[in-house]
Amino acid sequence: MAEYKQLHSILNLNSKNLAVDLQTWGNLTLTGDDLTQFQSDITAVANDIQPYIIAGNIVFTTVNETVTTLEGDNLSIVVGITNTRSPDLPPDSRLEYWSQRMAADPNITKYNPEVRIS
Repeated sequence: MAEYKQLHSILNLNSKNLAVDLQTWGNLTLTGDDLTQFQSDITAVANDIQPYIIAGNIVFTTVNETVTTLEGDNLSIVVGITNTRSPDLPPDSRLEYWSQRMAADPNITKYNPEVRIS
């Protein structure tokens, strides 16, 4: 098993910087046929990997950071995700396609690709 990490990317939307994952980016930025195809692909990928998740061959974990508000309260926020899976599992062409689209989006000011960490 190998561990992979992907932190959220930064999307500038309406002059606001938002931390987004692939699904959030697609739902916020795509329209028309692109949005329909994206949502269909994301649903299909989720269905395709479900047996691997059930079998314990893919395990997802959120990456959290703690921030302190001006009032002194500590908040835990999700900043990304890790997944542990066999390095032999082939990449999904649908996810690769949409990830490339996201990386090329001029409104993505910081793109964070998935990185193998162990």
